[in-house]
Amino acid sequence: MLTDCRAAASGEITKLITTLGCSQVVRGTMKSPNGAYLVTGGIVNLDTVASAEKAYEAIKPIVDDGKGRFLGYAPDRQAKKSITKPLALASTHAGWNIKGHYLVYCVIARSDGEEIAVGDPFAKQILYDVIEFYLRGKVLEDRATDPIAPSASPS
Repeated sequence: MLTDCRAAASGEITKLITTLGCSQVVRGTMKSPNGAYLVTGGIVNLDTVASAEKAYEAIKPIVDDGKGRFLGYAPDRQAKKSITKPLALASTHAGWNIKGHYLVYCVIARSDGEEIAVGDPFAKQILYDVIEFYLRGKVLEDRATDPIAPSASPS
């Protein structure tokens, strides 16, 4: 977990999430089962639901205009045989969504550093699975659901 939200994005997206009360970012990088893609999934903690909604609406124009992007987490990018370097240096695809006051995002790159083809069905599926099924549907849903504590025995 990081309290410096600048680690999640660059450009105007960084300014946006900072302005909207980002207090922490959690992110992790993994390799697809077939080894062809590197994927960073992240959760940005914003101060309110309204802030998350504003971020969701504002990000697409920023990305479309090339004024900011989400960053892949490439902890070994300086290493001689870095396996995550494409997340830092290659062309990436990204997606995002919100749930409550959280903004979830995913950044994907080909592990060989080549450009992801337009309409690549595997890249699209990975983005959807990480954002919708895992981050929103599992991580945040589990966080939002309080476990039911066993009640006292009836008398």
